[in-house]
Amino acid sequence: MQHLRQHMPLIKIFNRFSSSQQQSKMRHSQSSKPEWKSHSKNKKVIIRSPGALWEPFREVLSDQEADKTSVVDGSMALEGIGAAARFWGVAPHEAHERAADTVTPLWRLDYGRQLTMKQARVRALLRQLAGRLVGSAPPANGCGSNALPFPLDRIVPSPQVDGYRNKEEYKIGEGVDGDPKTVGFIFSSPAHGPALCLPGDRLKNCKPQHARLALAFQDFVRTSPLAACSRLDDGGHWRLLMVRSNRADQLLAAVTFHPQQLPVAAVEAERQRLREYFSSGLGAACGLHSLLFQECPHARCSAEQAPYQSLFGPGVLEDRLGPVRFLVSPDSFFQVNCAAAEVLYGVVRRQARLTPASVLLDLCSGTGPVSLLMARHCRTCVGIEASRSAVRDANENAAMNNIQNVEFIAGRIEKELSPVVADLDLCSDMVAVVNPGRDGVGWTGAAFPVDTRRARRSVPAHGPSGAGADLREVVSVLT
Repeated sequence: MQHLRQHMPLIKIFNRFSSSQQQSKMRHSQSSKPEWKSHSKNKKVIIRSPGALWEPFREVLSDQEADKTSVVDGSMALEGIGAAARFWGVAPHEAHERAADTVTPLWRLDYGRQLTMKQARVRALLRQLAGRLVGSAPPANGCGSNALPFPLDRIVPSPQVDGYRNKEEYKIGEGVDGDPKTVGFIFSSPAHGPALCLPGDRLKNCKPQHARLALAFQDFVRTSPLAACSRLDDGGHWRLLMVRSNRADQLLAAVTFHPQQLPVAAVEAERQRLREYFSSGLGAACGLHSLLFQECPHARCSAEQAPYQSLFGPGVLEDRLGPVRFLVSPDSFFQVNCAAAEVLYGVVRRQARLTPASVLLDLCSGTGPVSLLMARHCRTCVGIEASRSAVRDANENAAMNNIQNVEFIAGRIEKELSPVVADLDLCSDMVAVVNPGRDGVGWTGAAFPVDTRRARRSVPAHGPSGAGADLREVVSVLT
């Protein structure tokens, strides 16, 4: 069971980019239950799911593979299942399989075949992108309609494909059995039907200790007199469990809680119960290194909006990528597959071809991994990051590693990049590494300040989302 994200993050941007190019559409029956339909005459998909992101991969499964997926009629009146499970047609005995279909849609395929499928998808998407470039060179690797005007490397496999994720966010909602205090992954979108929370304790891309912690938290929530909060307007309180771990298998947990109109004393009582449960109660067996508590009345709160309250432990983890150590706080961006990230950053370094005279522009620098790993190969690194807390973490990471030829600037790239480039007017070798987060970068013709004649190389090192839009926007600028 391998996860879609188990290979290099560089490839993930193309999966996001493809979501707007899908040819198969989700149709709704009279009962408003979405169902996967394929326009292909030779393929069929019988997996019912509300999300559109994975559709391009679902529809390329063969008939034989698709037949392995059972579909239960949502109208069946089955005993022991809740209303949401009935709506979506999920029986108790198949809950774990449906969770795998939703979170790791390629789990039935061996890793080699997954990479082959993704390579084909990347090629198709790059053909679309190349079609928008004016004056593209003749095909560099083949001829005909499938050729590209530039070379395409093979996807680099991840060294680790099972149990690699160092971060999970577990939601709380109605489970298959109808219990509203089920901790797991949300299977559905409220726009298409009732939210259904499926268990995540058998997903092989997740660490077993994460799953055990989620189950322990579920037991705690079910003993609480306070309701779960699956929607902001439902009056509930328990919202989210974030779990992070490092290579030393230390665990950090952050619980998000909606205070609603509770008196301060009532919130403090639940906070104390939570602390005791994981420090000396049944949850102590999970061996938590740190436990944090966040009161958040919104859909999502940053640490600046709603500071984390430490219940015990230092509140951060220390991890490493290559020779560099990193402090990882609850909100820090840190690659979820460390082994794959080390390979990715090695590819970025080789592509950048840094010299002792190079200046590296680290755009969307996050907590600084690109700059800190490349610093010893170039003259200086300048990182620009919108998140002030990430910039703070990056500076702390630089100090912890005694790396002095780096600078991190808090602000939007569209605003900060022009003055940075102007200050580097005498630089003879400038290299840009772009690594946008979920929100992408708001490139426009007026806000694309890097003179491409001066930036000798631009290397993408993209995260899981947001970069697809950036590709289209940058292409629009260049054309």
